[in-house]
Amino acid sequence: MREACEADIEGVLDVLVRRGSFDVQACPGSGKTTTITTKIVVLLEEWVTAAGVCVVTHTNVAREEIQRLLRKSDVGRVALAPPHFVGTIQSFVETFLARPYLRAKGIAVEQVDNDAFASAAASRYSGGFHQLRAALKNKHSPGSADENISDQSVEYAAGGELTFGGRRTGFKDPNKPAVQQLAKLKEELSAQGLFRHGDMLHFACQYLDEFPWAVHALRRRFPILIVDEMQDTSPAQDALMNRIFPPDVIEVQRVGDINQRIYDGDSATDVSTTFPREPVLDLGHSRRFGSFIAERIADVASRTQVIFGNGVATGGRHSVILFDEATALDVIPQFATIVGTALAHLDHRATVKAIGARKRPAGSGAFPDSLVTYIEGPTHSDGAALEGPESLCLRVERAKIAARENYVRGAHDLMIAVRMLIRRWGCSDSPAVVLARLLGDLRLRRDLGTSIRGLLSEHPIGVEVWGQQVRPFMAALESAAGCTPSRNAMSFAAWHEVKGALRAVSEKGPASVIETPPT
Repeated sequence: MREACEADIEGVLDVLVRRGSFDVQACPGSGKTTTITTKIVVLLEEWVTAAGVCVVTHTNVAREEIQRLLRKSDVGRVALAPPHFVGTIQSFVETFLARPYLRAKGIAVEQVDNDAFASAAASRYSGGFHQLRAALKNKHSPGSADENISDQSVEYAAGGELTFGGRRTGFKDPNKPAVQQLAKLKEELSAQGLFRHGDMLHFACQYLDEFPWAVHALRRRFPILIVDEMQDTSPAQDALMNRIFPPDVIEVQRVGDINQRIYDGDSATDVSTTFPREPVLDLGHSRRFGSFIAERIADVASRTQVIFGNGVATGGRHSVILFDEATALDVIPQFATIVGTALAHLDHRATVKAIGARKRPAGSGAFPDSLVTYIEGPTHSDGAALEGPESLCLRVERAKIAARENYVRGAHDLMIAVRMLIRRWGCSDSPAVVLARLLGDLRLRRDLGTSIRGLLSEHPIGVEVWGQQVRPFMAALESAAGCTPSRNAMSFAAWHEVKGALRAVSEKGPASVIETPPT
């Protein structure tokens, strides 16, 4: 173990001190984020130029973790201000390319959000565009309006074709009514300042095509580029970043684990063909698991990597559950049996959960689809199909379903539920006055917004989760109302079973298969 740890330290030190362009293949639990953050600090300790270090990630979660670690030191905090940049690839594209380009063209950007774009496009699509609907029905599988068009990037590609979700639409004739309506739909939304994230990449490329000097300006501003989560970078993002920061011109240091990639785009080009590229440094020592798991991971990895498990051995039994469509409902009970046996020596009152969510459960039709694959009972796309007593629970579940199609509508429905709760509160002020007081206070409005986002999330709701989510919600209302809630309001806000809603699988109580004490 001592020898492995020394090799681990040597691998990290190699990443920290090496300059120039290289890739890092980092196994799970190898301390990737800590290594990246330390690398930034090492660079800035000797930084004497007016230029900056550019650090980009795929997700906001990774960006926030890097920023959190950087704030722990005086040198690290320097990286959080210009001329340096720490953010997602998407925010880099918008900040330095797409938004400046649109401002120069006199185009206002109101919102860059795929869901908002989808909702607006679906609304227009359903009320017109007859030739377009007919053409798409013939060319693509049936689906909702936002699945068939509004969630896709509509752009002109080479040869005058329109791209549609990474595929060619087949609409090669720009004079066809369907093509004209497709372009018109996109133009209407653009005129309102509504764009998709993919649009920003498109405008960034247009910016570089029209103003080639921008590439050289960015290279002077950022002579070093560090990329985290490289395995999840989309082919379009990868191509754009390579265009701006070629590794033979700029120091490009990319870190990731190709065996953990989650990106699933429609493009036939996989980023695994460009990452990792030589020279490659390996961080192959994991503190997340022991040697037993490490040896078996190496056998099934998509890219061969020698992994050393430096984690503390627990002596527990490792299990893989195999199932098919006929036995999918046995997965969670089997999981409960395994957990009950493995954790029999621990406090059985501890909560063990099987949770999962998908932003759009009705998707590709692939098996398994989401957590509902393993749960017996229907799921509904229509909130009216839910049954239960008139309560905040029922209103929230219906608002969640509405939010899947239109998040704004879901939030609106939830605010109606808030007014219903205020009417039952028992205070002397009218619901309108209490609501105005609630929204007029910055802290209360922020707390309410956080609660609404939590209540509208796709995660299953049970009695324990409900209590956690509603508590700050009720506290904000109590501050705005100036009095404690009446018994009627408390009853309305209490947990009520909603028939047809997706429940948390692992709620505490005798009915919980996860919570059953081990035998």
